[in-house]
Amino acid sequence: LGFWQLTGAKEFVDLGERVYAMDVKFPLLLVATAERGLYCFDLSSPNPKQPVTQGLMPQLRFQTRCLSVFTDGKGFVAGSMEGRCCVFSLPVPPNNQSGGFAFKAHRHQFVQQGGSKSEVVYGVAAIDFHPQSPGVFATGGGDGGIIFWDKENKSRVRQLDAVGIPVTCVKFNGEGTLIAVAFGEDWVKGPPISAAPQAPKIVLGVVTPADVAPKPKPANSGTSPGRR
Repeated sequence: LGFWQLTGAKEFVDLGERVYAMDVKFPLLLVATAERGLYCFDLSSPNPKQPVTQGLMPQLRFQTRCLSVFTDGKGFVAGSMEGRCCVFSLPVPPNNQSGGFAFKAHRHQFVQQGGSKSEVVYGVAAIDFHPQSPGVFATGGGDGGIIFWDKENKSRVRQLDAVGIPVTCVKFNGEGTLIAVAFGEDWVKGPPISAAPQAPKIVLGVVTPADVAPKPKPANSGTSPGRR
């Protein structure tokens, strides 16, 4: 993990594993590594390069792909290769399991010949919180879809049609009126054997207040956007 200054000074911290995702909402810096590692840094502390906590990513079973810190810096959402997201408040409890919740995202079910059902799982590639609706965040997946979620009501707010090209990055602008989505090859299946790699592109979309308005779930509809 590198810490850089505009003066040219730099310092590195060895986390012992590959870094897969990180996000900053000052003074909180979160870093996710291979083997589901999670490191929390307080950038306002006398020793900001020393993690205040470290452990395993709660609620996720496979490789972490992305994470985003709450707008108020009091928690985070992380996404994984298994098409699952976890929502967690900080600090993370020692057992990594109590508190928070997880839900499935970017998964598609199909009915095969004979009536049996199968499920295709796509990794969650990107997460970003809406700056004006603090409880609402967007996820982008390997299926090419964008979904808006409400963490407070544990519900899905809006789903955009998948375009068939993997999403690689999602970002709202500062006012929350636009969303930028990057599409391209995510290489999750390795190098293409016959087909050419997907050509990367960036698309801007308009976001209206109705798109990110929280939608409370009915009282009898369960506790999370998707089954755990």
